[in-house]
Amino acid sequence: MQIADTGATTCVPRPSVGPLHHSGTLLVYGDLHALSTTMSNDGGTMTTLLAAIPGYLNDPIVIAVLSVVGVGATAWATLRASNLDRSAARKHEQAEQFASALKVVMVWKELGYRVARRVDDKPETLAALTAQFNQAQQDLDWYCTWLEIEAPDAASAYRNLVEKVKTTAKPLIQKAWTSPAISQASDMNLSDELHGDFTLDALTAEYVRAVRDHLKLKD
Repeated sequence: MQIADTGATTCVPRPSVGPLHHSGTLLVYGDLHALSTTMSNDGGTMTTLLAAIPGYLNDPIVIAVLSVVGVGATAWATLRASNLDRSAARKHEQAEQFASALKVVMVWKELGYRVARRVDDKPETLAALTAQFNQAQQDLDWYCTWLEIEAPDAASAYRNLVEKVKTTAKPLIQKAWTSPAISQASDMNLSDELHGDFTLDALTAEYVRAVRDHLKLKD
């Protein structure tokens, strides 16, 4: 076998019947490597270049290169799709957490009404109501911390909303605890003094807007 020294690239002549040896032009292995690299970056360019070589699709080396690059392209596409799926799943999970955080605020808003509508003052009834307060406080603390980590801008809006609800609810809850237990159905209609001015539209909208910005959702 002859080794032709071109000065820059060492090439091994292929039989003249091979598709890489045409009309006295020899495609060296280094050139093929360059072409394969080109295809990795731009499949269309690689196809165009190889199309200029008569019979290239019949050459075993070219077929091997195309196979390897094809597998690589498929793997890259699969990985990209997988990453997109994970991103969408994470965004969905976050959206559910943001909604749950808002739900906890609404729970605290309703606690005063639950106290006012208790049907008796038995220890187990009072204990159950106290447990609801404790759970709501734990949930509020948890979401405040979670939002600080996941979405600081939304956390600020959330704190403002929580503060407004607690400030408004506090005197109503205190009043509810001193009111008598419900003894008849008509007492379920609470007096005006047990209804606070929960004007939350603006603060709720601020929180929702911060969440949408974080999730990059369009109106």
